[in-house]
Amino acid sequence: MKHICILLLAIGLASNSAKSQTTDSTLNQLLSINKANYLNMPLDSILAVIPPGYVSMKIYGIRNTARFLSVKYANQVWIELHVRHFSFMNQVDPNRIWNISQMRQEDLHSVSVYKGVNCYEGCPGY
Repeated sequence: MKHICILLLAIGLASNSAKSQTTDSTLNQLLSINKANYLNMPLDSILAVIPPGYVSMKIYGIRNTARFLSVKYANQVWIELHVRHFSFMNQVDPNRIWNISQMRQEDLHSVSVYKGVNCYEGCPGY
């Protein structure tokens, strides 16, 4: 009985690691980050551990209100760092010109990871 439990545990661990692996190394690196360690910490904390080599960093919003910082890679992979409460940056700007340095000081609320049209983690529920 003990051997069966160990075998089932090993199979479960192997299948979980297989699910998180893709053919894209950048995507795999982003998925392997324990995002819970960075919640309620400045965005700069998680930005320090994401893979290097991103091609753009931009703040996106809904209408005139900033919502998240997007970091994009050349291979159609990106990570969205969502902020809910703003303390350093005015999140409302009718010109949609937000300060990235100030945004990086804001606390992380949630993370989403994408490749192409597919969401791999932190997918919106709509």
